[in-house]
Amino acid sequence: MVLSEAVIRQAVGGPKVMAAQLQHLLDVTLSPSVQLRVLPLAAGAHAGMTSGFIALEFPKVPGTSEPLEPPLVYVDSLTGALYLDKGGTGSWRGTGYSGLP
Repeated sequence: MVLSEAVIRQAVGGPKVMAAQLQHLLDVTLSPSVQLRVLPLAAGAHAGMTSGFIALEFPKVPGTSEPLEPPLVYVDSLTGALYLDKGGTGSWRGTGYSGLP
């Protein structure tokens, strides 16, 4: 998960709500399947600014190197959502993920 630094700095809902949201983020990172990165404001403009997206990779089939499902990207926008399948390559080029600092 990559969040802009602005997401954790901009106060929404008051101090108690912000503290609860930050605690939730910390709790989520306890899962070994979740990585949290904060993109600093100093990084400037980047591909992830135009819409939100989530890169999904799935666990391997036990005893093999094959994933249970091929990796995909979920792209969220104001008018709907897309699921982009890269044919199981795991390459997120074109989604903006690889272009983030």
